[in-house]
Amino acid sequence: METDPPFHMWNVANATQPDKFNEILEKTFSNLSMYATSQTNVTSSIELQSTVRCTPDLSPTDCVTCLDFAVSGLRSLLDGKKGGRGLAPSCDIRYELYTFLLDPPVTAQPPALHPTGLIVTAAVVKVLQ
Repeated sequence: METDPPFHMWNVANATQPDKFNEILEKTFSNLSMYATSQTNVTSSIELQSTVRCTPDLSPTDCVTCLDFAVSGLRSLLDGKKGGRGLAPSCDIRYELYTFLLDPPVTAQPPALHPTGLIVTAAVVKVLQ
């Protein structure tokens, strides 16, 4: 498991009720592990979308440890921000108040390690007519 070097990105806009928003984020991220997405209503018209991913070489325990590291970085750097992303070599976490996930959510297969050590991913694309 590699957590260094971490990298963070964020939306510059602040949530209107940062304490309530941070509470919703904490609850959302405490329920995600390995490869997961979540869509949570913040209000009747605002939806929080979030996703977490770990590299396939991690055990579920190491994945949770890595994600906890990523979330702790988000807590300190992105307090009350409307969106953000924490990246580490072994895991990443993202949340936004705008749509960035496929609709409806698709359960993705974890990426496979290629014999060269590269991560190979496959995407499923749904064409809307």
